Amino acid sequence: MYIGSTGELGLHHLVYEVVDNSVDEALAGYATRIDVTIHVDNSITVVDNGRGIPVDDMVTDGVKMPAVQVVLTKLHAAASSTLPTTRSPAVCTAWRQLRQRAQ
Repeated sequence: MYIGSTGELGLHHLVYEVVDNSVDEALAGYATRIDVTIHVDNSITVVDNGRGIPVDDMVTDGVKMPAVQVVLTKLHAAASSTLPTTRSPAVCTAWRQLRQRAQ
């Protein structure tokens, strides 16, 4: 996962990536609940009831490594290409509200 920065913009991008992963799980039918909490100290907690990050070994570029390492360190390693390409209006509204609050 590439977030582009270690500053504020990178942190926001990281939150978007984590929430996107939760939304992808829900759209694929593997999650029914996503909770995003912005705490008073501006820390953020994202919890869903999806499958989580895979931990089994996999082979990528001819090298065997844990899937969690691939997901978090390789660009375009997520399975989002198998998901629907459109988001529901409710998801779009929730995203706009989250982004406005983060600014």
